[in-house]
Amino acid sequence: MADNNQIHQDAMNRFIELANQMQEEGIQRNLVGAALLTAAGVYSSYVVGGNAGGLNESGIEKLTTMFKHELERVEAAKQSRTPPPAS
Repeated sequence: MADNNQIHQDAMNRFIELANQMQEEGIQRNLVGAALLTAAGVYSSYVVGGNAGGLNESGIEKLTTMFKHELERVEAAKQSRTPPPAS
């Protein structure tokens, strides 16, 4: 059985593949990105808050922190792979 990191990577790649497919179908990249962000927010709000209802302020803060952490990880990974610009 795959470890959680591999499961996470595979799931992420499936979302990216779907987003790329939507763009190839003619949906503008900014709309695909906005829809993906909205879908992530909706799904994650149920992960954090459960099925009973909406998020309170602390739940919104927790979800905001989670998204911020993931963005920081993504950007750090991208920067570590990208050579510095030529001067």
